[in-house]
Amino acid sequence: MYKYKNYIFEVIILLIVTAALYMTNLYSYLLFHSLAELFSVIIGFTLFIVAWNSKNFSKKYFDYLVFIGIAYVFVAFLDLLHTLSYHGMNIFRGYNFYANQLWIGARYLESISLLIPFIFIHFKRKLRPYLTFGIYTVVTSSIIASIFYFKVFPICFIQGKGQTPFKIISEYIICGILTTDIILLRKNKNKFDNKVYGYLFGSIIFTIISEFEFTLYINNYAFSNLLGHYFKIISFYLIYKAVIITCITQPYNTIFKELTDKENELEKTAATDEMTKLYNRRAGMEFLDKEMKNALRSKNNLTICFIDVDNLKKTNDTYGHIEGDNLILNVVKLLVSNVRNSDYVCRIGGDEFLIIFPNIAIKDAELIINRIRSDMDKLNAGSSFNYKVDFSYGFAEYNNIKKVDIDTLIEIADNNMYKNKVQKRK
Repeated sequence: MYKYKNYIFEVIILLIVTAALYMTNLYSYLLFHSLAELFSVIIGFTLFIVAWNSKNFSKKYFDYLVFIGIAYVFVAFLDLLHTLSYHGMNIFRGYNFYANQLWIGARYLESISLLIPFIFIHFKRKLRPYLTFGIYTVVTSSIIASIFYFKVFPICFIQGKGQTPFKIISEYIICGILTTDIILLRKNKNKFDNKVYGYLFGSIIFTIISEFEFTLYINNYAFSNLLGHYFKIISFYLIYKAVIITCITQPYNTIFKELTDKENELEKTAATDEMTKLYNRRAGMEFLDKEMKNALRSKNNLTICFIDVDNLKKTNDTYGHIEGDNLILNVVKLLVSNVRNSDYVCRIGGDEFLIIFPNIAIKDAELIINRIRSDMDKLNAGSSFNYKVDFSYGFAEYNNIKKVDIDTLIEIADNNMYKNKVQKRK
């Protein structure tokens, strides 16, 4: 419920921001443009701060988003210059359309930055944040110098005519790069958390739509320009969510998950026999106690079977402990492959096993043991073992009529097993 309330709250806030921005547009498009761009600029710088300070958490796809955080601070810086140089701001003199050039420079940098990690994703090298930051400093400085100092960046807008062919073609090229980003993201979907993947996918989609809108306007104050900025805001917000989940929420979830996994692993180890990977005596007694209570409550039968592997000492003495272990493992394989999913197979001693059969009487448990012994005969007939795989067994039944304590129940099954062993010797 909390999760849905959070989503609803985010949607409401987004609608309020959208409405507020539109109201500023009615007053002054220049004010709308400045606020819309500052929104993405703030997000870009926030992405960098969060990602940079989370770079030591990098695991799996963390490097990808740390890289994106670094890239977006430089995209945000170009967007900031784009905002300050927009026609009507009167900050940069001498040419009125630096903003269009800075826009294209920023969008090329953004789209290619989303592409680069997928090119290197199969190289098993850790991200080098300081080197990446240095490279982006050089690239961004070169873009700025080509526009403001050397003035060699292609003209993107001509007063009275609108966008130049270079500007329009560039927008389509950027859309093509972003489409490639989508394809590569889908191919590497398994490397991302589902939520993170969803946010990245949505961000790129809205960026493509935004770029398409910016191919349509004739003047810098056109409606398609306004619409493009709305889509840009959404795209930046979605990539912000992806990085926030990964670099803030995810590390803590990862830490707690690792602690939980270790705790579960310790519990599993404490309840498992090391050699056979069956439940050990402690776990077996816990399961038996639980199923005895269930049998009384549900008024059903519970049957246990006490098993003792025959000739284990003789096998150890004659052929060595490795063959003795193989004897036990062959018996275990026979037991596990024939019992039901609801049954418990436990190793309670060196050569002693206990099978717990919930909700069945002795006659039904005998059918399972007979099936095990039939498979055992086939195994012995077709094997090259120097020994015979065999075991003795005894049953005990528990229900509302045959109520005994847990020790007595096991003792009954043990005594019946011993009778079976003696009878086989005759």
